[in-house]
Amino acid sequence: MSRRLANAICGFLADWTSGQDLAEDADLLIHDAQYTDEEYAERVGWGHSSVSHALQFATMARVKHLVPFHHDPAHNDSAIDRIITGALRQAKPAFRVTAAEEGASFDLSSVVVTGQ
Repeated sequence: MSRRLANAICGFLADWTSGQDLAEDADLLIHDAQYTDEEYAERVGWGHSSVSHALQFATMARVKHLVPFHHDPAHNDSAIDRIITGALRQAKPAFRVTAAEEGASFDLSSVVVTGQ
């Protein structure tokens, strides 16, 4: 599998950069982003990330498109939009970010797959 085509689903662990090699230069990174930073501070070790952590990870991995997913069930659509928008304002990522939503699809047909 090409690293460029890696669809890495990552959550924050003790070493939260552990999936970086897999995600490096990915065209599409689907990453857990359940919490705000404030919520994450109260839930460290639960196996989920904050939106800002997902943005930091995607920046380090130099991805082209980030799809934060696994939104907290307590957050309605408006809250998710507000959380994502706020995190984007702070992080100012150089890559595309699309909040995951049910039924979303992503066209990777233009991606050239190379062997490793």
